[in-house]
Amino acid sequence: MISTRARRALAAGGFLLLAAGLGAANAPMEASDDREFQEARGLFWSGQYDQAEPLLKTYLLKHPSHSPSRAFLQMIQQARARNPSKIGETRKRLEGILLEEVKFDGADWETVLDFFKEKANPSSNGKDADPHVNFINLVPPSLKANVTLNLRKVSLLTAIRYACEMADLRYHVDSWAVIIAMPERTSAK
Repeated sequence: MISTRARRALAAGGFLLLAAGLGAANAPMEASDDREFQEARGLFWSGQYDQAEPLLKTYLLKHPSHSPSRAFLQMIQQARARNPSKIGETRKRLEGILLEEVKFDGADWETVLDFFKEKANPSSNGKDADPHVNFINLVPPSLKANVTLNLRKVSLLTAIRYACEMADLRYHVDSWAVIIAMPERTSAK
């Protein structure tokens, strides 16, 4: 039985993240420590589906009961089934929103993200923008990133890029959202 929260997430287009969350919850502990799986997962979250897919398939051959790999492969197929041109539309929309000034002086990440959400989705006569650009924040709340920016006459996409650089974060424009996450770190053996 699907909870009300899950139904709302599915209706809002969050089916990809919901599936990943459900799949990751069932992952064996050793899988999260496995470098092959970490690399494939990192490629997936950075939107590099063509590179992630063969790694996930290879991992699944070695670990046939690994449900997170199956979930990620399913999400790749779902992402491809969606209209890929919408990614370009979302990117074009973010590039088309021109900001006169973007000024933050040591602002926390949540404040910066709220600013981007407001600028990407201005309400008109009390109605939300259509189509709505979601922002998926995969940054842990414990991260204390302070952003200092002083930009003039830039696109919203440019402001997002600079803010992510300042906070040492990565962003990816998808067909329905801007996904912001921690950068994948490579660990030395």
